[in-house]
Amino acid sequence: MLVKERMTANPITATVNTTHSEAVALLRRHKIRRLPVLDLCRPPCLPTPT
Repeated sequence: MLVKERMTANPITATVNTTHSEAVALLRRHKIRRLPVLDLCRPPCLPTPT
């Protein structure tokens, strides 16, 4: 099984600037229990090879 087969293609997300009220509204509207929070000002953290 590939990771892409298990992951959501277009996940619902929030940003670091999303208010608590907005986040709760997203959770309720989309009937989800988890909401990834993205910091769009920073590049994603990638593991470094050791």
